[in-house]
Amino acid sequence: ITEDTLRRLEVEIQKLTDKYVHLIDELIKKKEEEILEI
Repeated sequence: ITEDTLRRLEVEIQKLTDKYVHLIDELIKKKEEEILEI
């Protein structure tokens, strides 16, 4: 693998990671709100 390819893959992985971290944060917020409503 060339350096460029490696760097590009790292960026892609980071984007995916950020995306899922954000999604999980949203889910946690919703759950907390549901729990607090009771």
